[in-house]
Amino acid sequence: MAEPPAPLWSAAEIEALAAAFEAGTLPRAQWTHAAHLAVALWTLSRLSPEAALTHLRQRIRAYNAATGTANTDHSGYHETLTRWFLQAVAEHRARHVDLPLQQSLVRLLRSPLADPAAPLRVYPRQRLWSVQARRGWVPPEPPVFYSFRRCPYAIRARLALAAAGLVPAVDLELREVSLQAKPPELLEASPKGTVPVLVNGDQVIDESLAVMRWALERHDPRGWLRGWSAAETASGEALIAENDGPFKHHLDRFKYASRFGGRDDGGEPEGHRAEALAILGCWSRLLEPGGWLLGGRPSLADVALLPFVRQFRLADPGRFDAEPGLEPLRAWLERFLAGPELAAVLDPPWAARSPWRSPRWLYHLALSHEWQAARRAGSYRRSTRGRSLEEVGFIHLSQAHQLEATHGRYYADLDPGAVTLLVLDPGRLAAAGAVVRLEPAPESGELFPHLHGLLPLAAVLAAWPWRPEHGERRS
Repeated sequence: MAEPPAPLWSAAEIEALAAAFEAGTLPRAQWTHAAHLAVALWTLSRLSPEAALTHLRQRIRAYNAATGTANTDHSGYHETLTRWFLQAVAEHRARHVDLPLQQSLVRLLRSPLADPAAPLRVYPRQRLWSVQARRGWVPPEPPVFYSFRRCPYAIRARLALAAAGLVPAVDLELREVSLQAKPPELLEASPKGTVPVLVNGDQVIDESLAVMRWALERHDPRGWLRGWSAAETASGEALIAENDGPFKHHLDRFKYASRFGGRDDGGEPEGHRAEALAILGCWSRLLEPGGWLLGGRPSLADVALLPFVRQFRLADPGRFDAEPGLEPLRAWLERFLAGPELAAVLDPPWAARSPWRSPRWLYHLALSHEWQAARRAGSYRRSTRGRSLEEVGFIHLSQAHQLEATHGRYYADLDPGAVTLLVLDPGRLAAAGAVVRLEPAPESGELFPHLHGLLPLAAVLAAWPWRPEHGERRS
């Protein structure tokens, strides 16, 4: 929780604070988080970031000793916190290098860095407070982003993340989700189990618009979020609410009529299509003056609505393209469809073709025709390629990190379509009485999971066509 707002120190008071800290005479009660930031900024005004880190590392330890706080594995100096905050303050100073020290400090104390818990936005709590992090530098883990490549909510979140300059496998870990087999890590982060979800340290963002704002508040080079008047921002928010509410309601009941109990004879689904078209017509008329929803350039509203308008068109492209009164909207959509931003997030690395493999699941590579036969028979009895359960005595399984090597050893000569990846839930295996043991492979001694007995088909969460991961990042 953030401390109360700090007093606004004069330049002389900042100098006095820093001098008392350096001498070890500053009363402990005055060594607040705000004072930490003031001393860091003061030090950076005199030393390079590298020299400032060396200096403050020594001075904080000395100050702790002078004021009765032991520097141990559980108290006192914390290397990761010191380095993380100093780096963040250095970035702040670089952005405001023309400001006097006092004014720069005022802005710093009004920024998110004024919250002592700010590092928890990028560090899991247990990792930050580990002995390892106190002793030495532990870099932040990249955010984890759960996505589904066809979901319009996930598409608009990916558009904002990409616009902010984030790169999968570099700035974040992208985990493509199978909606039929949602990984337990996703459900623990957000029990509702929908995408997108961004996990950043202790912070979980499980609404697409919140993910978009998180990304664009970091970096918004196209001005999708920033630079709009209060009235324009309110208009954009109203458009997004209309999209996410009434338009999405009618879109679903037109596009997925059977799922919602609609008829296929042109009745109720057509009524929902007409209601959706009425909304699209209003949006189209907004586009006539400047070509974008809020004026002469694209905004958050344009990007947030895009995937849903695209989805409506895909339900019946011919009719959409011939619909009268939608010419401005079609031109607006075509600019996106022909542009690089949307194309980038519809393809790897932003839109993986295979789901992420949770390390909490177990896996088995099966010949596709043998798996289909097992489903018909209600029993799977193959140990590995060319060998049965009866011959070997168990069914070969793999952990997530072992799959590529297992496939390369036994199945690399086959067409990918000939191999199916079975995703197994260890909890369901245990509930069915199945026995799984980690046992060494004869050649290498590496431990592999072996299923001793038949594979309960109810334990198979999903059967995916085999696709190599092509270097996609895994935890």
